[in-house]
Amino acid sequence: MNGICESNCNDKTTFKCKSGFCILPRWRCDGQPDCGPGDTSDEDNCDVENKCPENQFQCITDKKCIPGSWRCDLDVDCESDASDEADCPYGNTCNSMDHFQCSNKRCILKTWVCDGQDDCEDGSDERNCTISIPVPSSCALNEFQCSNKRCISSAWVCDGDADCLDSSDERNCTGNPCPSYKFRCTKSGECIMKSWVCDGDVDCGDHTDEFNCTSTGGLTPPKLPDNMFNCSEMDQMFQCSGSEPVCIPVFWVNDGVEDCPLGDDELDQEDEPTPPTTVTLRPSFKVCLDNHFQCNSGECIFLSKYCDNFPDCQDKSDEPANCDSVIERGCPKGFIKCGLSSICIRLEKLRDGVIDCPNGFDAEFANSTTIDETCNPGQFKCDDGDCRPLYQLCNQEANCMDSSDERVDVCRNHKTVYQVAGVSVEQYDDVSRETAFMEWWVPAGLNGPLEFLPSYCEVSAQLCQNSTKWTKERKYEIGSETEARKLKSYTNYSVTVYVRKNGTIYPPAVYEHFLSLQGPSSVPYNVSVTQPDVYNLCVTWNKPHYPNGQITEYSVFFTPPIPPVAVVSLSEKLCITNTQSNPDFTPGTNYTFWVAARNGFGSTNSSKPVSYIFHEDVGKVVSSTIGTVTESSVVLQWSSNERPVSEYEITYENLAGSYQFPDKLTTKTPSITIENLPPGTKFRFRIVPIHEGVYGAVYRGYFSTKGKPWPKIQGLKLSIAKQNVVTANWSPVMDDRSKIWTYVVFYGKSVRDIANNSMIHRIIISINNNVKISFFVSQEYI
Repeated sequence: MNGICESNCNDKTTFKCKSGFCILPRWRCDGQPDCGPGDTSDEDNCDVENKCPENQFQCITDKKCIPGSWRCDLDVDCESDASDEADCPYGNTCNSMDHFQCSNKRCILKTWVCDGQDDCEDGSDERNCTISIPVPSSCALNEFQCSNKRCISSAWVCDGDADCLDSSDERNCTGNPCPSYKFRCTKSGECIMKSWVCDGDVDCGDHTDEFNCTSTGGLTPPKLPDNMFNCSEMDQMFQCSGSEPVCIPVFWVNDGVEDCPLGDDELDQEDEPTPPTTVTLRPSFKVCLDNHFQCNSGECIFLSKYCDNFPDCQDKSDEPANCDSVIERGCPKGFIKCGLSSICIRLEKLRDGVIDCPNGFDAEFANSTTIDETCNPGQFKCDDGDCRPLYQLCNQEANCMDSSDERVDVCRNHKTVYQVAGVSVEQYDDVSRETAFMEWWVPAGLNGPLEFLPSYCEVSAQLCQNSTKWTKERKYEIGSETEARKLKSYTNYSVTVYVRKNGTIYPPAVYEHFLSLQGPSSVPYNVSVTQPDVYNLCVTWNKPHYPNGQITEYSVFFTPPIPPVAVVSLSEKLCITNTQSNPDFTPGTNYTFWVAARNGFGSTNSSKPVSYIFHEDVGKVVSSTIGTVTESSVVLQWSSNERPVSEYEITYENLAGSYQFPDKLTTKTPSITIENLPPGTKFRFRIVPIHEGVYGAVYRGYFSTKGKPWPKIQGLKLSIAKQNVVTANWSPVMDDRSKIWTYVVFYGKSVRDIANNSMIHRIIISINNNVKISFFVSQEYI
């Protein structure tokens, strides 16, 4: 049923009805009013030719969209005209040898005729019966006995559908109690979810779930089910986070509407904390074998795991969006894989009476009439396409949203499947970091002499590990059996449990993912020391080969002094100044450095020590003078102390501009002439002495050129000429010093781009006060 929420609609993910309620956009113009009683605004102004998606069928009269699988299924779903059952090729398709054709053209097994159950769903298989059918004297504890002595599931009593041929299962329902989280329909006595009351959809046969719902604010918002501390006690429920857990139907999760108090039912995947992966993670190879698929994240999985509706790659790259059109369960179109193996056979060979699968998988389908081609081996497919664990099939509880898992025709010859319902994994650092404790539980009712085989797989391992023996216990210590099976530190593992009963092994349906605890890290390596100037020594190193956890920080040690000084670094590089050395680094002194890393387990041992002799002092500029100054040049002169200097580096920048782009010059003498300067402009300069690659102290000063400053550019405007061409216009310069001015236009993706002074980011224009510049599309420039 459709869930409706009250205001405030998200424009991107919901449609707002006139009544103020929000519905999903896909319900708009689907041929069925979803806004509630009396409000058809979601179907107003719809194009009469509105088309349904390719996988749906559109009813002719009311344009309603229904699933494509409902077409020609012998059930009328287009209530306005029954067009979904028109022109269907029913024909006389039943095999008269072992089948019976119903009046409605359905085919059923002859053994189902006159068995006391309406298998045709029109009663034709139970007409004119002369065979006396033995009836049981009593039914099982979990069954209900109809008036005609037939036995049905107790869960079907007073559910609004007549399951007994005499409808005795739907009589006297008013006194039958409903669970606390359900609502009793006043007249019909049916039990429905409380959250379905006053939601705008009629769910009770007597419509009493939608009575007395009007208020000043419109429809009463959907009512959440009762608070429960364990939502798993109610199937098909999702537990919201918070101090008081709230349960909501699973089909409200990621439906575009926040139903949980904290909104965690609508969290996008990237907004969630890293979730536990619920898939089997397969081995990784640098080059995958021919019958394997290589995930984008590097690991290899069997080809049969590709597009099997179950993500096996860590990055889920084995389940792309186009799976339906490319492949079926890891096999080409028209093929099916042999159970848990990676072998594919043609579909027609599945029931040809010949064993084609090496593991005998096809022998089990010799008399089968249906094939599940979408769910993994431990699951079955509901009619609505949802995949559920096999143990939930025919367990007298509706696990599919459409209850198709409890249909009579499905469950008639069903054999119970034994599987684990859940797995938990815990690791305790005070016990052992090389083992983990897992426990599992089976669904209620699946009893008997069950045996279990735990299995765990490392994300990057070549093979998964199974326990060496089957056990009747429901717990296991992973990594405890042999030294080779011990867990690696800080490694992703996926675990599951196989079940065996009376020699039959059942495929698992539940997988749990966990990250093992952090362990001791190896030491940092390749430590080196450099001296960029007279104030700093810079230390670099490589991250440990085997961090076995998350490296949180490094400690860099050096001596002298004694005891050694320790400085913390968050990266693999650290420059230590004289103020940190305390006392200052002394010229000619040999200093020793080493590094240790820290992760969640603790600190590592120290790296190999490295020694470095601090260089002699570099000469220092002590004074400067401004020599000859013109409108376009200046002469700088300076003097240094007696310490050695190999060369000087001079940088200067124009203080009048909006951006400062320093120019750089070098000289081996204590003077330099700077040319090509603009007139009447103030500059800032820096002089740095250098000796043997070590930079000395910085000397700073200012100078100004003579004359009248050049005029500033006014009125700069940009306009798009076409998709990747921009026109720049500005007011022409009006100055009597020249009739012809040369303009220089700078552009780049950043100020740094322009400051690099690359010719690719400079255009020189003469005379004209406009220019056209071509850019790369969808890039930002200044």
